[in-house]
Amino acid sequence: IRDSNQIPPEIQTCIKDKFVVGFLGANYTPNIMVVKIILHIARMLPRDIVFLIIGSVAEAFKNATAPPNVIFTGYVKNVEPYLAVCDAFLNLKMTSDTGIEVKVLDYLKFDKPIISTRIGALGFEHHSNIIIVNNLKELRNMILELARSVRR
Repeated sequence: IRDSNQIPPEIQTCIKDKFVVGFLGANYTPNIMVVKIILHIARMLPRDIVFLIIGSVAEAFKNATAPPNVIFTGYVKNVEPYLAVCDAFLNLKMTSDTGIEVKVLDYLKFDKPIISTRIGALGFEHHSNIIIVNNLKELRNMILELARSVRR
């Protein structure tokens, strides 16, 4: 439901008719590393693919220049309306043994593709919505493929 009244109008405008890839993260070093990857990937993708970075991880990037297809929400009280507008999710866990990825449980509620690293998928490997990528090129290509499949 793209016109959720719980999402600010300026964000609704930025995601209208776009393929939205969501990432949920607190201001925590592993999440900051992932957002740096997202910023890099976003520059290599068409502007009709938008990354919605949900959560306080935005604090680490308040002085950074993000590409126009990256939207930071900052901390939000209720993440569900933001997750609901996403077409796919990212779980690019880079460090091991930090436990099960709780954000994956949040993502699974919406029955949409979750692009994950192998260690991020631990415990969820056999779930039909999990797509495992091994490197940045695969990540970029998978996002492009998912965006194309939605437009058909």
